[in-house]
Amino acid sequence: RAVPGCGLEAVICGHKVHIGNDAWMKANAVRCSTEHADKPERLRVVLEEAGKTVIFMAIDGRLCLLAAFADTPKPEAAETVAALHAMGCKVVMLTGDSTRTASAVARSVGIRLENVVAGVLPSGKAEKIRELQQLDGCSPVGCSTQATVSKEPNPLSSPGGDLEKALISQKKAARSFVAMVGDGVNDAPALAQADLGIAIGAGAEIAMEAADMVLVKS
Repeated sequence: RAVPGCGLEAVICGHKVHIGNDAWMKANAVRCSTEHADKPERLRVVLEEAGKTVIFMAIDGRLCLLAAFADTPKPEAAETVAALHAMGCKVVMLTGDSTRTASAVARSVGIRLENVVAGVLPSGKAEKIRELQQLDGCSPVGCSTQATVSKEPNPLSSPGGDLEKALISQKKAARSFVAMVGDGVNDAPALAQADLGIAIGAGAEIAMEAADMVLVKS
């Protein structure tokens, strides 16, 4: 069985296997050998501070493996975030990763640490978008791992265009305009909740169906 945002459990050749995050290990009372009790945590800290996502694997309740995965930010990511900041936008990272991992990635692309929202379960992403929409006097634009809030109408939109009209309408309503960019199955509810959902062409089909537009080149 799989638990979204936590991990999975399976029985293989009579052995119970758990794979997932730290919370999933604790929920299943996974233990480590006494002589190396602190080593997994120390290794986890090192890996997360390097911007990696750490996955644990246990067999029959004993920790046996730590695996680290990382997405390399695209070369233009930092430049894009800087451009959004220059436009008066607030960029928010919304992710299920740990605070350490998310903060390391945020620093590498120029997202302010106070705008990092980490440890969000898949079911909670849409709620976070709703919270952003309740901010007064701003207009957010977001991402599966990032959301941006713009204080001014988007200068990239054409005069009188739908996006510009939406921004003006949202300002009058004293609520924020949120655009969410996402590519995964878990992003679909948040993409639907956002005022503007933007999916990645190489992502999950359900995300593209929930979005208002799709970026063909990803």
